Amino acid sequence: MPQLTETEINIRKQTLESDLQNVKDSLNKLDTERTNLVAQHHAISGAIQQCDLFLTELKVVPVDTGSSIPKNKKG
Repeated sequence: MPQLTETEINIRKQTLESDLQNVKDSLNKLDTERTNLVAQHHAISGAIQQCDLFLTELKVVPVDTGSSIPKNKKG
């Protein structure tokens, strides 16, 4: 069985370091995409709540629509 040489080990190490960098880059891209999706989720949820509020103010929301706005007004 042939023995590994120092050169072969260094070549393999360089390949692994490159693979590791690629994985890190992919993780960073995923983190950025997740952050953007969470922001979109919050924006859409806020827009839905705003629509519910407008509908409630117009008094067109039936009692049983699943609106996220409380049924009883305070104040």
